[in-house]
Parts: sequence; C-alpha cells; structure tokens
Amino acid sequence: MIEIFRQKDGMNVTDSRRVYMGSDSDGNAELIIRSARTSDSGLYCVIAQNSAGRTKCSAYLRVKGQKIHKK
Repeated sequence: MIEIFRQKDGMNVTDSRRVYMGSDSDGNAELIIRSARTSDSGLYCVIAQNSAGRTKCSAYLRVKGQKIHKK
C-alpha cells in the first residue's frame, strides 16, 4: 500500500477546507490551496512510500500579496 503525505518547511501538513491534496484526471497528486495567502509561501514536499522504497518531490511556492486599501 502506498502512503502519501506532504510537508511545508519540514512540518507535516494535514488537509483542511482551504488546503488539501487532490488528484487530477490522470491520477497525479496535486496540492490545492484556495485563496492563497502570503503565509502559504514556503517549501512544499510530497512524499510517497511503500515497501519498495520512498520518493519525494519538492517545490518552493511564493505568494505575493497586494495591500488592499479600504475606504
């Protein structure tokens, strides 16, 4: 059985309504972040492992914010 988990900046991340793991129509894993915030910036890693071994894929996400001026 394959175990898949993800990390942000070396810390395990659990699913929430805003950030969760999904898969596309080809079965590839994808990380979905709704309404991304600057605090979501960081190094994300997806790790898959089973009895045959372990593999990891990493990407750095940078979320640029824009200050909103309220009247």
